[in-house]
Amino acid sequence: MEQEILDLKLELELLQKKDYEDALNHGIDNKKDWYEYIIKQDKDEIAEAVINVAKRYNVLAENVANIFDSTMVMRITKVMQSKKGLKK
Repeated sequence: MEQEILDLKLELELLQKKDYEDALNHGIDNKKDWYEYIIKQDKDEIAEAVINVAKRYNVLAENVANIFDSTMVMRITKVMQSKKGLKK
């Protein structure tokens, strides 16, 4: 159990680093502007990855998103809603 927690934490840290690098690659250097940019995009690969990590560790995606950062809950909600829309 303890190792799973450490593994989950490591995966989230890697995703946070990737998310930060993506923001910088788009010329954005603060969380607010990055959120405003990424939430308008059709695809949010980091939010999808957070959802997948949560599934693998059998943890609620919202809980993992809260650990990630304050904007991720809204980002994963958007991804989950768009997936529900595709299933209909």
